[in-house]
Formats: sequence, structure tokens, C-alpha cells
Amino acid sequence: MEAAAIAREEIVSRIATRPEAIRAGRRDFDPEARAAVERTASAARDIRSLWDWRNDLLHAGMRLDPLPGDRLAKNVRALVDEIARPAKTIIVSRHPGAIEWIKRQGIVGDEVLEHVAEEDIARLRAGDRIVGTLPVTLVARLCGQGVTCEILSLDMEQSDRGRDLTAEDLEAAGARLDRVRASFAD
Repeated sequence: MEAAAIAREEIVSRIATRPEAIRAGRRDFDPEARAAVERTASAARDIRSLWDWRNDLLHAGMRLDPLPGDRLAKNVRALVDEIARPAKTIIVSRHPGAIEWIKRQGIVGDEVLEHVAEEDIARLRAGDRIVGTLPVTLVARLCGQGVTCEILSLDMEQSDRGRDLTAEDLEAAGARLDRVRASFAD
């Protein structure tokens, strides 16, 4: 039961964007921020089942159709192994200058992708980080999974549009990484 509770708290901590959401028992704890993080976490892939496993354990199997103990233990072990996996950083861009500029910012990606495909999304977990150029709908989806998204932003001259910029061009244009917090509106 302790492993399930710790795994749950780790997931919530990875998704939280404000420390006040995870400081239970402290004066600066914000229950509304915590509730928002809990909603995001419960919507994330495979997390809802963790909440159910925790409840099966907490209520000692006195629920309607609880999972058998050996299956609960296997599920919790798998989840603990998954959250013990170090967070990944993935750089996304089809532009060599952008990739070089991102690396010059000290960001070392575990991999570099030109585009994010469905199978890439399926591999991402809460706490992972995507850095680069992404469509806004994908950013919203990834943020909803607890993935940190940092978008390469710059103010471009009209004459620079439509051509590949070098890392130096990006630097001269004031390129920056903006951390995005987004979700789909209901």
C-alpha cells in the first residue's frame, strides 16, 4: 500500500506546476491547485487504474469486484518500476539550426525527432520533457499527460520566413524557449 501511495504522489509531483500543490501539511499548501493536479493526473494514461489499485489496497478488498492481491502487487510493482525510469527529454524539430540552438542552451535530448508520431506519444510519461517546435493541439495533448513542453519561440522578420535559420540566425532573432501550460477546453 505504501508503494502505491508513493507512486501516486510521485506522479502528482511530476505534473504539478506550482509547489503549493504538493506541500500538504504546510501553510502554503493550496488545495485548489492540488485538486487541479489530481484531475490532470487522473486523466493521464494508466493513472486512473492506480487510483483504483490504491483504493483496493486501502479498503482491504472490501469493495465491489476488487483485484486479487497477487495482481495488485504485480500492478504496483510495474508502476513503481515505471516511475523509477528517469524522465526523458526529447528534442523535436526538422530544422538543423533549431536543433543546434536548443543544444547550445545546454539541453541534451535522449532523442531528436523531426515529428512526434502516435507511437512517440504512447511512450511519453508524466515528467518527460519535449523541447522544440510542435503544433498547439499536440502541446495541449502532451500537457494533459503531464509532459513538460518548451516551445522554441522567436520574433521573425518577414524576410526570414520560409527559410531554414542557423543557430546564429536564431540567436540574433532573440530565440527563446517558452514553457507552455495548455489543455483542451471542454
